Amino acid sequence: MKTILLLAALSSTPLPATQPAAAPPLVAPKPDAPALPQPCGDAAQLMQQAYAAKTGASELLQKAVDAATQCIRNGGVADGLIIRAEAEYALRQAGPALSDLGDALKNAPFSGVARFDRGLIYLQTGNYAAAVEDFTAAIEVNPEDSDSVFERGWAYELIEKYDLAIRDFDAVIAKHPDFEPAWRLRGLSHAGTGDLDAAIADDTQAITLNPEDDDVYYNRGLVRARKGLHEAAVADFDLVISRNPNDFDARYQRGRSRDQIGDHVGAIADFTESIAHSADAGIYNDRGVAYQSIGNNDAALADYAKSVALSPGDPTARSNHARLSLQLGHFADAIADLDVLLAANPKDAAALFLRGEAHWSSGDCAKAVADFSAYIAQDPTSGPAFANRAYCRRELSQVDEALADFTTAATLNKDDDRVLYARALIYHDRGRYDLALADIERAIAIAPGDGRYWRERGALKRNTGDVKGAHEDFDKAVSVYTTAIASAPQNDLLYMHRGYVNMDRGDLDDAIADETKALSINTSNATAYHDRAIAYLRERHYGEAIDDLSNTIRLSPDDVNLYTERATALTLKGDLAAAVMDSDRAVALSPNDATILNNACWARALANRDLAGALDLCARALKIRPNSAPTLDSRGFVQFRLGKLNDALSDYDAALAITPKQSSSLYMRGVVKDRLGQDGSGDIAAALAISPGVADLYKSYGVAP
Repeated sequence: MKTILLLAALSSTPLPATQPAAAPPLVAPKPDAPALPQPCGDAAQLMQQAYAAKTGASELLQKAVDAATQCIRNGGVADGLIIRAEAEYALRQAGPALSDLGDALKNAPFSGVARFDRGLIYLQTGNYAAAVEDFTAAIEVNPEDSDSVFERGWAYELIEKYDLAIRDFDAVIAKHPDFEPAWRLRGLSHAGTGDLDAAIADDTQAITLNPEDDDVYYNRGLVRARKGLHEAAVADFDLVISRNPNDFDARYQRGRSRDQIGDHVGAIADFTESIAHSADAGIYNDRGVAYQSIGNNDAALADYAKSVALSPGDPTARSNHARLSLQLGHFADAIADLDVLLAANPKDAAALFLRGEAHWSSGDCAKAVADFSAYIAQDPTSGPAFANRAYCRRELSQVDEALADFTTAATLNKDDDRVLYARALIYHDRGRYDLALADIERAIAIAPGDGRYWRERGALKRNTGDVKGAHEDFDKAVSVYTTAIASAPQNDLLYMHRGYVNMDRGDLDDAIADETKALSINTSNATAYHDRAIAYLRERHYGEAIDDLSNTIRLSPDDVNLYTERATALTLKGDLAAAVMDSDRAVALSPNDATILNNACWARALANRDLAGALDLCARALKIRPNSAPTLDSRGFVQFRLGKLNDALSDYDAALAITPKQSSSLYMRGVVKDRLGQDGSGDIAAALAISPGVADLYKSYGVAP
């Protein structure tokens, strides 16, 4: 950004009048040494006139070059070369100037003036190491030469040898405590070492000595910003801008500090002014951050995109664009950005983690697992990475692997209540209620204000026979959500969750009311449609349930389970043909899922249509999961529909060998035995003892003993 220039033309910033005496002559004079040839004096006088002239300086400098050339011819070689070099450099002829100074040093190797002048040219043309060498040589000629010490300090600062720079500036300040540039540059050097307090102190002293120096206010503003003193930094930048409204560097830095103190609108104004002056990729990125802070995500995305276009290799704006795209649900855009970042740096851990989240959010859990695994390979102590991989593995039905990852995540971060809750759900599904309760108790202790945890504990207590405790927990969950709703009455998720708990309590009307309220706030809440559908099913309002499941499918068309659930609702309504169609859609989405295949087989059996196709579906399911009692039960019913009673009996026997108390299989085996002339009354009685409604259910299917 800003470079603080201390030199004008060739001359150094002059030290105060108290500086040491000038360096000794180029050659020690002898008592009878003749005076310099006249052209050398003329050249020196022309140089002084050129520096003082308001117009015509170039002509005077060229005359000085000519006079110095004549001086060299008349015998004043070293002095003439030095004067000519100064004039040449003033005319922006650095090459000839350096050549002349090199020749001067061949004639007068101990000339401090030639070393100093050449050091200045090297300093201004960026050859800082050579500048240090020449200033050091000048100091060796005259150890009291504070000018050379100062300029060497500046050269050290520019090559980031800050400790050496500070040493030189200390020496200058010790002799010339009122020399403001030394304080200023020492401040820069202290900032370079990270000693921000010392830098601010030096900048403040420089301002005291010269309050008109805008650059030192700018420097102090930068250091204050680094230290987090953004309000003070803004004050420094304000002063610079008040004196020079076109100082766009100061305006940009003020924008950055304004953004840090929450003045995002002011920051945007500063960044916009800076962009009008210079379309810099970094400024577009920073303005994007400010826009995002005030919720103008479209403008933020546009600025990040512009920054990426201006500087495609800079990962900062691309990463910001990816993060915001992910946040806004633009998963493909986020993945595209992250692919570029990872192509440039395959071990970019942050990009791996973000891409894992983007793949997960877009529904590609297989790729998400791969990214989280790559991240974990770099950081095996990351609880969030193990947790995210666990969530994805659970969605991929890799339950054992998910459980292992949740356990690792819980070990790495013992206070992550969400991980404990997720693991509790797996334990719950596996019937390990003791382990599930232990996890959910810990989750409640960490986050007692999360109604989901109370609801889950209630469900666990209900499953273990503690009905009273279950209802107490359900009541607590409702209370938690009710309190939260009072603070956030437009939060559809709170109504949705409370509705689900009301279903657990058996308050179906309240559940439907809550889900309806959630949908009035957010008509795209698929879960609320789904939960209300479940409540309608329990109330046997099948038409309303089917409508809600249809809306859920509209919002989540790739969720295979939704088609299965709607098929169930259609079956209960009596629309068996439509139920078969939905079960077929589920198979198309998940052709290798044994449960889905079994459901499709069962739908055909109930509809008493395409029974050959039903047998094929059950066979495919049993090939995937050979010992599935529900699928054997389904195939037994298909065989019954086909009149293959012996085959049906074999399937029911196999199902009951696996699950002896499966009431549907017991009932139908009794029916089949009766049809075969055997005594099926014992099986029918056993089925009714387990499930008293089983006879009525099969009667609705057209089956009776």
